[in-house]
Amino acid sequence: MVSTAIEVIKREIDRKQAEINALQAALEAMGGAGGSTARKGTRRPRTAAEKLALSKAMKAAWRRRKGEGKVQEQGKKQGGKKSGTKQAARQAS
Repeated sequence: MVSTAIEVIKREIDRKQAEINALQAALEAMGGAGGSTARKGTRRPRTAAEKLALSKAMKAAWRRRKGEGKVQEQGKKQGGKKSGTKQAARQAS
């Protein structure tokens, strides 16, 4: 009687192990890593300077796509009339 129960339990273990193997094979076939999970939060935080440079680059790319004329390069100011300059005062008079 006890040996029969042990045999039943062993068969059930074998059946479950086969089911686990089939599920792992299906997971690997779908591109998932069999058992390992993706790590989250491994990137280091960006500095303020990196965020600013990225923001400027993204805005310049957006302006190029929208066709808003020439895009100024980073760090260079576009020439324009400022109300407080001598040149602007001369042209106004």
